[in-house]
Amino acid sequence: ATGLGVVGPAGVGREAAAAALAAAAPRPVEVDRAAGFHRTHGARTALLAAGLDLSALVPAAQARRMSPPARMAVAAARLALAEAGLDDPTRHAATAVVVGTAFGPSSVTELLLRQILHLGPEQASPALFTESVASAAASQVALLWKARGPSLAVTQREASDLLALGEAARLVATGRAERALVLVVDEMT
Repeated sequence: ATGLGVVGPAGVGREAAAAALAAAAPRPVEVDRAAGFHRTHGARTALLAAGLDLSALVPAAQARRMSPPARMAVAAARLALAEAGLDDPTRHAATAVVVGTAFGPSSVTELLLRQILHLGPEQASPALFTESVASAAASQVALLWKARGPSLAVTQREASDLLALGEAARLVATGRAERALVLVVDEMT
């Protein structure tokens, strides 16, 4: 590992994550249960990365076409690549992008399903569909850094993170990629 990028409940960047871990005092927030999808005795609080300002890492013109997890993945990738000294897009012809996610972009999937169920399939937004797939974050990162190695998402529930890391290591070890950028991203709606 040569670079680390963190976007999470504690904030943006390695320093924010380190401070939160050192403090050992997580700050859960109230889960919005207004949609009515939650179980009666389900979680009421969670550690959510909400309200973070990612504008310095993800320009508005790009961000508006991305799902929330894709925005967080792009921001984290930008931080990790800068720390590794690899933030030049011309250096990524053989870079793989592997994303681990348990849920994928759930808010976008929910919007798309609402359109299909309430307005009919003909009214479903093609733009929403492209961001509703689990590999959307990997695609956005690969496009921005012109990474032309394998680009994929691993969706195996809680094991997704470690399996993504293992797949990235395999891609490098077998010569399918010169380097791999591993991202772990999830969204709780």
